[in-house]
Amino acid sequence: MDRIPVIVLLAALLSGCGVLSPEREATEAEAAGATLAAEVKAELIKAKIPNAAAIRVESENGTVVLSGFTDDDDQRRRAEEVARTVAGVSDVDNRIEVK
Repeated sequence: MDRIPVIVLLAALLSGCGVLSPEREATEAEAAGATLAAEVKAELIKAKIPNAAAIRVESENGTVVLSGFTDDDDQRRRAEEVARTVAGVSDVDNRIEVK
């Protein structure tokens, strides 16, 4: 997924807003985290990681947490590798368990 349209949209929404309130900053941080998580999830599916739909992806401040189950350790490692390739990901906490 391309982040440019999201960034342009956010810039347009924020232009002329002045100083952001703590509540608005928190909301925007949550939105950025959700966007990054969605991008990671899309890449997992695109990479045809088995059971990708069952892997939970959460993100906060560039750190992505993967959880859920895979059939083997290779799938677990591959999911982490794919997540690390997504722009904006600074760290991956891989909590995926092998069934």
